[in-house]
Amino acid sequence: MSRSLLRSIVSSNVTSSDQTTFTKEYGGFSLPQIWAFLERKKRSNAKQRYTREKEVTARLYDHGINTHNILGFDNIARRLTVEYVPLTPFPDIFEDRETHIDDKLDLLYKAFETLKDIHNAGESHGDAYLKNFFRDERKKSDRRGLVYTCDFEIQRVSPDPQVTDILLLTANAANTLAKSNGVDQAEIFDLVTQAYGPVQGYQLQIRDHLFYRARFLRTDPFFAHFGDTRMISIPR
Repeated sequence: MSRSLLRSIVSSNVTSSDQTTFTKEYGGFSLPQIWAFLERKKRSNAKQRYTREKEVTARLYDHGINTHNILGFDNIARRLTVEYVPLTPFPDIFEDRETHIDDKLDLLYKAFETLKDIHNAGESHGDAYLKNFFRDERKKSDRRGLVYTCDFEIQRVSPDPQVTDILLLTANAANTLAKSNGVDQAEIFDLVTQAYGPVQGYQLQIRDHLFYRARFLRTDPFFAHFGDTRMISIPR
């Protein structure tokens, strides 16, 4: 199979920016893979991903979430044009050993608050990794403080996609902050509890254990925390 043909089959989004707008075009489709199974990603083609991104982004923006303001779209070309915002990706901040840990934890707490707002709006993020959260560099923002989030094209096949959002962000942050600042994962758990409050535990399946151990090097305390009565409270 040629590279050009492979690119036309496998997910191949294209993004561009001119400092006034940001444009994203959706192409290809996601091949069924064992990793996608472990990650609980729903197999979807470009049109499905584009439609979900457009609809969820618009609903969340209307709910006051600090995310893309859609300026235009083309359903035939599967193209979204949104307002350009100066942003710094969370990984650039969280992997920087020179950035004070208190600043990182403050941003992470705001990210959990943002996820809770998304869940209160009846949605799930779908791709709640650090790479999809940003520090908003605008001096003044009347939306969700300093934290900005986007990229809602992915759907999950987990029993509760909203819980998966929390698990992904927690595991990703705990892994990154342990490497950059030596932070104990219990500190991250505390932020989740502060944002969501305590309720019943969540049953993690074997493939969840395989995924979070392999992807984020999570250990027994991670699974114990999210399996006991300190689990997050998801609005219904």
